[in-house]
Amino acid sequence: MDFKIEKLLNDTKSKDNKIRFDAFTKLLEITGGRVNWFSDVFDDLTNRLESDNSYQRSIGVMLLCNLAKSDKDNSLRKVLPNILNLLEDEKFITCRQCIQNIWKIAVAENKISSAIVEALEIKFVKCSFENHYNLIRQDIVSALYSIHKNKPDSGILSHIEKLIEIEDDVALKKKYIKIIKNNT
Repeated sequence: MDFKIEKLLNDTKSKDNKIRFDAFTKLLEITGGRVNWFSDVFDDLTNRLESDNSYQRSIGVMLLCNLAKSDKDNSLRKVLPNILNLLEDEKFITCRQCIQNIWKIAVAENKISSAIVEALEIKFVKCSFENHYNLIRQDIVSALYSIHKNKPDSGILSHIEKLIEIEDDVALKKKYIKIIKNNT
């Protein structure tokens, strides 16, 4: 790993919001493609999943999700439970960021794809009593649909349709259906 990446990672731990955000944004851009330094940052990012600081949990999960395509050794399988724990994070935004990004792991790691889909389906069903559950469900439909787009033969579309049927609110049901229709 080169010095530039190491500095950006250190900057994501800064107390200064601008420094932290700028470094994080740059790392998201860099990890949009494959990199050869996944194993160099794996432990650091994995440790962040259990940080007391919600910013660090979010940074850890979003970067790990982006890096999934660079995980040659399938290391993410070992930490999947830690990642899935963030679906129940105490901070609403961290939970949503996990949902919005976890599909990237499902697409990159075939052997754990079904576990991710199952966890998202469970979250969809049980979140109905949470504040802003509609946003969580919207994110889940989008995440599942992203998996479907990247793995069209996976049968996930029928899972999404079954989940949408669970929704009692007709207006919300239409919003969830619109996510699928706008992306096809």
